[in-house]
Amino acid sequence: MSMQMAGGGFGGGAGDVPPGAPPGGYGAPPGGYGAPPGGPTPPKKGPSALAIGLVVAGLVVVLGAAAIIVVYFVRGPGGAAEISDGKGGTISLPAKISSKAHPHLPATCDVVARADAGALLDHEAVKKHVIPALDELQASAGKDPSAKDAKDTKEVEELLRLAGIDPKSDVKEVLLCMSELDGDQRNAKMTLVLGGEFRPDAVATAVERSAAKDDKIELITVDGRKAAKKTTGDLLIIGQAADGAIVVANDQAMFEAAVKESTAYQATYALPMSTEVAFVVSERFLQRARTNRNLQGNPFAKDITATTRVSGFVALKGDPRGEVRATMAGEKEAAELAKGLEQLILPALKKQGARQKSQAGELEVLSAAKVRVEGKDVVVEAPWSAAGVDQAAQKLAGLIRDTMKKKR
Repeated sequence: MSMQMAGGGFGGGAGDVPPGAPPGGYGAPPGGYGAPPGGPTPPKKGPSALAIGLVVAGLVVVLGAAAIIVVYFVRGPGGAAEISDGKGGTISLPAKISSKAHPHLPATCDVVARADAGALLDHEAVKKHVIPALDELQASAGKDPSAKDAKDTKEVEELLRLAGIDPKSDVKEVLLCMSELDGDQRNAKMTLVLGGEFRPDAVATAVERSAAKDDKIELITVDGRKAAKKTTGDLLIIGQAADGAIVVANDQAMFEAAVKESTAYQATYALPMSTEVAFVVSERFLQRARTNRNLQGNPFAKDITATTRVSGFVALKGDPRGEVRATMAGEKEAAELAKGLEQLILPALKKQGARQKSQAGELEVLSAAKVRVEGKDVVVEAPWSAAGVDQAAQKLAGLIRDTMKKKR
């Protein structure tokens, strides 16, 4: 089996966040903010708090889109309690039970992203633009039986068949936990949790039966249940929690933490739960990143140091909007950050965006963005529009089709 993570973004936006660069606030430098002659100009040093926030939100949207691709592209038949084992016999599968992903969030994540897969797949813009492109992608994968992506697709489809999973209808929630992001990227840890309607204790055995011949799969016991451990190439562990939630991790300690339930999603991260996509950058990551990063000479060092948490969400239905929220050490620090955003950074970004062409409604979002203070929190509100969401879905569909062309 192979696991790939594709990343991407929409043109015209900010670049990638450097490893270890904590999202943070950029309040008033020593001497305060004065309006420069001719209007505000971008700072020469340091990244923009709003830019970083929008980049993080954009990455989460991409993760949500990736979740749609994974969930839809590898769909397989499901529903039957008795299935063929492919060798002339049959396999009896237990009845499906309901599970949720967020109670399985480990307490050691640097960044958390959550996608409501059911709501995303049901969105009109996704059904109109993205799903047809995914249908084309799935059809093209099987045209060349010697191609690696075709082999991987067939392997995953066989796994899903043996586990009795239909991702398009069974997967309801996707949760991604990433840690060790500020060090060597090869040591980064990832845990993926799927919540929905699954057959308990079926996935590990299905992994073992469907694995390629050159993959070494070892069945291990974690928290009283079987898990499949792939030891050829990069480590990968796949199994299920007691409630049926599917857990995939590249680190055994994180896998063991994720198969257990906890209140970390609320107590540790206060993860937004009511929108299609949400993210949190944890306090522990921000503290560690500040320690490891040299802030000497950075005019925004004071504000970076004062940032204790960053979170946000993207809501697509009804009144589409996004929000990025930076929690500061105190109300004074929050007021300084808000002042810097309102008087310097936000006007500069809007001026820069006015010279570019919107590709997914992002410039309209930036133009309408507003800042408010809620105690220690600085909130950047970014109203979107139904037209912008539709434009973004068209852009994503185009990227999917471009991927198909490159593989031909």
